[in-house]
Amino acid sequence: MDDLRERFAALDRLPVPDLWSDVERRLEESALRATAGDLVPVRPGWRRVGAASPAGTPGAFGGRRGVAFIALAALFAALVIGGAIAVGSGLIRLTSILPPSPSIVPPTPSVVTTRSPDASPRSASWSVVSRTGSGQWGGTATLLPDGEVLAVGGGGSGALTSAELYDPVAGRWTETGSMHAPRGGGQTATLLPDGQVLVAGGDQLGLGHPPQSSVELYDPASGTWKETGSMVLARSHHSATLLSDGRVLVAGGIVVFNNGYHASKNAELYDPASGTWTATRSMRLGRAAPTAALLPDGRVLVVGGSDSAKPDLQLAELYDPRSGTWTPAPSFAGAGACRIAASLLDGRVLVVCAETNGARTSAEVYDPAAGLWAHTGSPPKDCCVGEAASRGSFVRLADGRVLWKDLVDAGELYDPVSGTWTTAGGPTYPANSSWGLPLVVTDEGGGYYADTLTLLPDGRVLMTTLGASLLYDPNGAQQ
Repeated sequence: MDDLRERFAALDRLPVPDLWSDVERRLEESALRATAGDLVPVRPGWRRVGAASPAGTPGAFGGRRGVAFIALAALFAALVIGGAIAVGSGLIRLTSILPPSPSIVPPTPSVVTTRSPDASPRSASWSVVSRTGSGQWGGTATLLPDGEVLAVGGGGSGALTSAELYDPVAGRWTETGSMHAPRGGGQTATLLPDGQVLVAGGDQLGLGHPPQSSVELYDPASGTWKETGSMVLARSHHSATLLSDGRVLVAGGIVVFNNGYHASKNAELYDPASGTWTATRSMRLGRAAPTAALLPDGRVLVVGGSDSAKPDLQLAELYDPRSGTWTPAPSFAGAGACRIAASLLDGRVLVVCAETNGARTSAEVYDPAAGLWAHTGSPPKDCCVGEAASRGSFVRLADGRVLWKDLVDAGELYDPVSGTWTTAGGPTYPANSSWGLPLVVTDEGGGYYADTLTLLPDGRVLMTTLGASLLYDPNGAQQ
């Protein structure tokens, strides 16, 4: 064991040759004979990235990598130089390869939809439309889903079964299928959600004849009529309102009781799904020729009408379809015969009243959200005086204004924004007798009766009267 220790100690004392120094010495001796392709060893050690390599030695891209790097650099330089020459010569535009900058390409101006200040104003215009058949006052007019207008029935010398269609595009009337029962006036026509028209009640043989309970449906697709369930009571001059759930509420009207004509307080509901009628709670007052409007919350406001004991009814009532009950609406200051003119765009309801002697008229606006009435500007005397419950018609225009017109007077326009009335500038009788409209003899003597006003899809209004019709264009022709 001691012998082995001595041998290892001797080995430790032997000089260890510096192998790396020997390699360097040998390389220096053969440096003159080294070729470019020989590998030259580099003394190992750490070097900062990006520092220059020792002179005479390749860096990180030595050898084949260096050749590739040089080739790529040359290609990049060629592309840059070539692109600059192309741009300078105009062969390439920078805007064709670069996205437009807001500072270089200004944004496209938006389309201006408002009328310029210097544009010429427009005025309303009226025109006569020929009408086929023998349409008489007391008929109804209903706007169909396809834009045509269905005119039904009428009275005078006799009740009519005929029906006509007005095409606002072609500007002409054509006959369509006839009803099963003649209806001389006082009937109602209601457009149902499925596109059919429900025509209910009316005088059997014309004005002054007993009412009827028959009801029928018009199908615009086939142009034909079919009978449906009859009303619980035979009635005419009632109101009919399409409810939010698709049913139809009929209220009031003239009925025969104890061999006499009376104003009815009864109401009933039509269900389109079953085609049947059921009675609902009665109103507090009997009403002949009431008017009604559907409110935004689903209730129905009923105003006006008359009975033998109370010729003019200012008290309004509200019907709730959910409970089937009637409640009094807040009282308002209207006097005389009152009727609902139109439901306004904001959900309020315009009511116009006229004293029976024609001395004055008034207008009230009912706000269902607040449950309050507000007095607005009084309509001019020409609007709705005399037989206010039956003469002339109202319609809400596309811009929110309300048009009233009969053929005796020029008509009036109500602006709900300003609360004022202005003339509609329509034809009058006899000043415009050259229009060629037929003369109607009424309780007021010679004059014209306006049956209906219907708002068309293009914003114009179709007005029907005895054997003729008019078109009102709120925009008119360019002055």
